[in-house]
Amino acid sequence: MIQRARSHPWLVAWLVVWSGVVGTPAAAGAADACSAVTGSSPGELILGPGGEQFRPANEACPDDFVAPVCAGGVVLRYTDPDDPSGLVRYACAASPAETASAPLVVFLHPSRVASVDGVFGGDGRVPAATRLLAQSSTTSLAPGTTGFVLLMPQGRCLRSPPDSSGDGTRFDVWFLDPARNLDVRAVRAFVEQLASRVTQDERGKPEALPASFAGFDPKRVYLMGWSNGAFLAHLLALRFPSQFAAVATFAAGDPFARGPCVTSLPEVSRKVPILVTQAECDPAMFCTETQAWIATLRQAGWSSSAAQLVITDASKLHVVGSCDQGSATQQRECPKAAHFTYANPRLSSMFAFLRQYALP
Repeated sequence: MIQRARSHPWLVAWLVVWSGVVGTPAAAGAADACSAVTGSSPGELILGPGGEQFRPANEACPDDFVAPVCAGGVVLRYTDPDDPSGLVRYACAASPAETASAPLVVFLHPSRVASVDGVFGGDGRVPAATRLLAQSSTTSLAPGTTGFVLLMPQGRCLRSPPDSSGDGTRFDVWFLDPARNLDVRAVRAFVEQLASRVTQDERGKPEALPASFAGFDPKRVYLMGWSNGAFLAHLLALRFPSQFAAVATFAAGDPFARGPCVTSLPEVSRKVPILVTQAECDPAMFCTETQAWIATLRQAGWSSSAAQLVITDASKLHVVGSCDQGSATQQRECPKAAHFTYANPRLSSMFAFLRQYALP
């Protein structure tokens, strides 16, 4: 990996910093109790009753994930050496054209995605398309550059606390220890693969990315996400503030305030700029929860420009002044489309927010 990067000293230094967690296997250990460091236990609340992370008996998930098609992009593969299930993780990636240094957008999908294909390729399946793949060749996220590298990691079959009623494909945003959270590790491993230009083939052997695949600018690595994936984006931003330039998400709040194990915000070396778009009436993510997340950031020292909330009507077409909800019961009766269709009408403003920021 380092040999491939020797012609770029900045990349060598960046890879050394980036691989601090991914490159060092973390002992799984016994199930942790709820704590300020780890949040919920990975062995009791997030995984299956036998400690398994992949649940073949669960009808809500396939008994084996197959590689996504990733039409218009390439398939990345990664197997975590500490995953007791040995699960092959997948991601879709695309680049606009051969270039040495394009911005990188890491998009994290919502819960219950059978395959990342629909979100990546924009084929209209549920959940509705983000259209990010089409935007990746036309949108400028850096001065003098058109297009960005797009990375969409795929989650795994998990049940969400406090019981198994929420089984589905998702990312673990309850186990907060970044050294042992397998989804945190997978996302960072995929970014490292793009940096080294080497992924894995079907047998787990090293496989080079296509020669035409663009490199990315390590100063402009952006996080985007939707719902469950947006919670993970917020978690990553605060755990690794020197590695992500900015965040723009839809319909998510504070990952550290989620039950059943509420913790405080971690100390950060840099206050990563965060923009959240939220529908005023959303049955799955209450607008007031998103408001509370932005308020928490500002109380922790984020400026009003670095912690922004854009509240829209249910269609996301119009910006409104406040949340429209009288009670939780009323909120649950809001149109499902407010949550289950992406914030496409707000994409240009989300991109404009990201474009303002680059790492020092």
